Parts: sequence; C-alpha cells; structure tokens
Amino acid sequence: MATTSETGNGFTLIELMAVVAIILLLAALLVGAGHGIIARSGSKAAQAQILALTGALEKYKADHRGYPPADASVALFPPDADTETNVSIYSLPLALLSSQYDSGSVDYYTCSLAEVDVNSDGKVNDTDRYNGKLYILDPWGFPVYYYTLGRSITVGGSSVTLYFGANNKNGFDLGSRGPNHLVDMSVSSGIWGIDHPGDDIVNWVTNP
Repeated sequence: MATTSETGNGFTLIELMAVVAIILLLAALLVGAGHGIIARSGSKAAQAQILALTGALEKYKADHRGYPPADASVALFPPDADTETNVSIYSLPLALLSSQYDSGSVDYYTCSLAEVDVNSDGKVNDTDRYNGKLYILDPWGFPVYYYTLGRSITVGGSSVTLYFGANNKNGFDLGSRGPNHLVDMSVSSGIWGIDHPGDDIVNWVTNP
C-alpha cells in the first residue's frame, strides 16, 4: 500500500512564519540603519552650513564693523513640542547675507533652495516668509539659531564695540537643533545646545 511522505516539497506554516519573521527583522534593521545614516549626513550638512555662515558673518563684519542683528520672534515656525509654544527663537534673516531671493546686492552667502523652502514645495513664495522675511533653515527645515549682542566699551579714549553670543563669548552663537528638532532648555537658560541624546550642532563648546 502506498504511503504519503511526511515531508512535502512546499513550506509548512511554521517555516513560512519563520521566514516572514526574519524578513521583518532584517527590514527593521535596515530602516534603523537608514535613519542613522540620514541623521549623520544631516549633521555633517549642518556643520558645513555653520562653517559657511560663519565665513559669511565675518565678511559682513569686515564691511560693516559689526555683526548683523538677530531677529527674535515667538513661535517663528510651528514648534515640535507643546513646551516650546512660547519659546523665543533668535534667527538669521537671509536678506542680511544674500539677495538671492530678494532685490538687492548683498552677496555674503550662497543659499540653497532647501535653506529657505519652508513648505518643501520646490519654490520660494510668500508662504515661506515670516513677517515678510526669509529665514535660513537647517538641514531639517528648522530656523538656524543665531544670536549676538554688541557692547560698547571705551579703550584709550575711543569707543569699541565687542560682540558676544549667549553661549559663545566671542562673536555670536550659531546652532541647529539637530535631527530631533528639540532643545532640552530654552536659549535664555544659557545652556542651549545641550539636549538628549545631545545631537545639537552648535559653534560653542557644550558641557552636558
């Protein structure tokens, strides 16, 4: 009498479930790795942006004997957390460094479209402006933090203006909130740039 083999040519349900589980695990690992790569590439882009903006601000200072003023606005763009709703954001208007998208002859900084395209629609229009101004955005689409304060002192009978940031005591503060778009504490606390997991990109030394 013929018998049926216990092992067929197809997969059993358990084997199929095991294969699906392995595929899902590999997919999760790939997604996680992809997010890490994107975050690292964004951080490198933010570092390069800060260096380029630093050079542009120094050129501005050489021509104007001082750095441009920072703009302070409440909720400049929609915040990422309820706790940030009324946090003042000091930012850098593009028109102070470049006339790419406005009339004028200012040419300290070459700005990419992504650095002003708030809506990510591939063009610059009034919806990208806040109170009529374009602001420089970091690689994650949030306004670059910029702050400086000029203080006049008298040296040898002559008035000299020195510039300080809230954190960088020589010149100005420049920073990005990084991939998570969040800061742990407000600018006024004096330790902006320290968050968890500490991914802010700033031009001053932080001490977590």
